[in-house]
Amino acid sequence: MKLAELFSILHQFDLGSSDGNPVATEVDLLTSDSTKAKKGSVYVAIKGTKVDGHSFIPQVVNQGVSGLVVEDKKNIPAQFKGAVAVVPNTRKALGQLAAQFYENPSSELFCVGVTGTNGKTTTTYFIEQILKKFGWNTGVIGTTGHFLNQKVWPTELTTPDAITLQNRLRQFRDEKADAVAFEVSSISLHQHRVQSVDFDVMVFLNFSRDHLDYHGNMAEYLRCKELLFSEYAAQVQKKRMLAVLFGDDQSIRSIKMDPRVEPVFFGKGPMNDFEIKILKSDLSGTHFSLKSKFGVIELFLPIPGEHNVLNVTASAICALHAGMSMNSIKAAISQISGVPGRWERVHNKKGYNVFVDFAHTPEAMSSLLSEVHKLRDKESKVITVFGCGGGRDKGKRPLMGEVAQAKSDLVIVTSDNPRDEDPMEIINEIVSGMDKTKKNFVFAPDRREAINKALNAAKPHDIVLIVGKGHEKFQLIGPAKIPFDDGKVAGELIAKI
Repeated sequence: MKLAELFSILHQFDLGSSDGNPVATEVDLLTSDSTKAKKGSVYVAIKGTKVDGHSFIPQVVNQGVSGLVVEDKKNIPAQFKGAVAVVPNTRKALGQLAAQFYENPSSELFCVGVTGTNGKTTTTYFIEQILKKFGWNTGVIGTTGHFLNQKVWPTELTTPDAITLQNRLRQFRDEKADAVAFEVSSISLHQHRVQSVDFDVMVFLNFSRDHLDYHGNMAEYLRCKELLFSEYAAQVQKKRMLAVLFGDDQSIRSIKMDPRVEPVFFGKGPMNDFEIKILKSDLSGTHFSLKSKFGVIELFLPIPGEHNVLNVTASAICALHAGMSMNSIKAAISQISGVPGRWERVHNKKGYNVFVDFAHTPEAMSSLLSEVHKLRDKESKVITVFGCGGGRDKGKRPLMGEVAQAKSDLVIVTSDNPRDEDPMEIINEIVSGMDKTKKNFVFAPDRREAINKALNAAKPHDIVLIVGKGHEKFQLIGPAKIPFDDGKVAGELIAKI
């Protein structure tokens, strides 16, 4: 794309004014995340939580950038002769520039953005599997990576930065994708990473405590979720937009939406457009019915858990909006496979019921354990292994300890990703929410040791849950990223019993 075109976009979106003379040269977009500037590129200075990209302006100017997008001009060297755009918010400008730079790939795709405290990864996988049965080549962007068919791009963020996101959407389209389902985190919404994505469907699965270390309070957390349905929806160019909303939660029902968005509610209550009724559930899966304007239809999901029924219902509504029939959706749901690190069974030859799950909030932990109690045999004990991540919301730690103890026969508190915190301090904060008079918990800071303790305490008919890290293949301890796969470690230890 030519530099002059990029700066005309800034005027088009009324983001600010440009100085200098945009030169007619092919350019790349560059942000503060990059350490070296390519000659002829446009540098977008981002103000981060720890580092202000404006401080690198003299450095990138010396490296030969042709244009700058900034919030203030004070760090621009006097000798710089390239183009300068001064905008109120460089993150917002970057999202719009990135979309135009990659020729608006989302306008050529059926795009589903999934937000919610829990269940985003599972739901995007469900959508991908259902739409593939519709004959649509469908990509996924989320916590476990970006993939389209057999092609996989690794990631470390739930929702990538704006440039990576728009580039990935273009790559998906170039690989003949028809649709994409991606996770939309509250932080990405606050940071305008999904700015200028042309959504067809926006999903809000649930809302509970998380990320308060970033947002500060629940009201701000909800406001950021709401942006997907209001400010960002207002910029969508497509004629039809659907909001798929969990209607049993009044806070979700209360969000503001752009008037062009059509809301559809799902849940267990009769006030919902899609009313769910659980008919039968065991470790093999769940039979349930859906009542809607299409009538009443009975379905089977070969994955246990009421929360998965909610997730697959949201997915089904997305597929209906894509043009799929209810009967075709029913058939697709009956063939859905599991999701990495989400209620994932550790297969073994000794009959142990061991599952790995990503639950990392009090509500997700409570939901998971409640489902396990519904599914277990009367004589089965529930043994839970979990910890909490360092450098994250400390307030949820005692809450998770309280929930785990109340709904488990034995809890083994361990390390998750302690990062730069002392693992024992995190464990002590978790234990502070537990009843010390009860003797149903122990702690083991070493995660492998904790899993081993759980397995040795279990009998084959018991249920062992290894919770918190799910699909992750590593532990973050201090500055080190150490290989660690909960499922693999559990399998190795079971073989030795």
